[in-house]
Formats: sequence, C-alpha cells, structure tokens
Amino acid sequence: MRVHRFAVVLAFAAIATSCRRPVVTTPEVLPAEWNHCWWTAIRSTLPADTVASRFRRAMITVGMPGFRLTRSADTVWMRGGPAPIARDERDGPGFAGAQWARVVLFRHADSTHFMMYVATVPSAQAWTTADSSSATRHQFAMCEAIARESGVKWLRRAGDPGDEEKLPVWSRVP
Repeated sequence: MRVHRFAVVLAFAAIATSCRRPVVTTPEVLPAEWNHCWWTAIRSTLPADTVASRFRRAMITVGMPGFRLTRSADTVWMRGGPAPIARDERDGPGFAGAQWARVVLFRHADSTHFMMYVATVPSAQAWTTADSSSATRHQFAMCEAIARESGVKWLRRAGDPGDEEKLPVWSRVP
C-alpha cells in the first residue's frame, strides 16, 4: 500500500511539473553605438574588485536600472540602463530618450585598467540636429556623474594612446 501511494504521488508530481507553460520574454535591445567617455584606457592602483564595486555603486546611485555584471578571470564587464534622460531647459521640445552606461575593467600588472562608455537612444522618433547636441551634452554629464560617484582615483597616462585601446576586451557588452 505504501508503494502504491508513493507511485501515485510520484506520477502526480511528474504530470504537474510537465504542464508548465514556457515563460515568454522579449529580448533586450541594446544600443548599437557606444561612445567612450575618455579617449584612452584609464589606470588605477586599486584592485579590480574594488574598482568594480565602486563603479557598480556609482551606476546605481546615478539612476542606471537593470544593472548587469559579467566576470571572466580578471576582467569585468558591467552595464546599466536604460534610464530616461532627465530633460533640462536647453533641450528641444521633442527631445526624449534613454541612456545606458557600461564599464570594462581588468587587472594588469600593478594597476587596474578601465574604460567607461555611454549610449543615448531616442525614445520614439529620430532626433533633430539640436537633439543630437543635447544627447551629447547628456552623455558628458553621465560620464562625469559616474566618475565622480565612483570615487576611483586615476593615474595619469603619459603620451598618446597605444595599442591597449584596440584590445577586443573593450568592445564586449554584457
């Protein structure tokens, strides 16, 4: 009798779990074009985990929802967004859009190398030339806000950018 009850319960559990409906999710559409905040990779003496933690906190503080972080060995890719752009008096009447931000960092020798990127996309319609200027201004402001909130102290890099800026690690979006 005990075996019979167990078999009935097992059969019921198998039927109940096999009837689940698949969850339909819409794929996330990421910006096609990302603009770097600075023309060169930046270095910090802080460990990569500390830099990642500070940028994570900074992106959340400045209002970047949907935060994502991917890690592989010493490399961290993170992004947040989309966040609606906070309009100001200099924006045109049709200006509306969303911003994204991402940071890529890795440990190399005695420093953590990182680059920040932002993207701005229009809400519904194409932007005018004036709107594109507003978008650029908002991108600079977002770069500044994230950098300020992170509190990461940077080392100045002497000379022109080298081959480091051409590494494929910078182009991956989590």
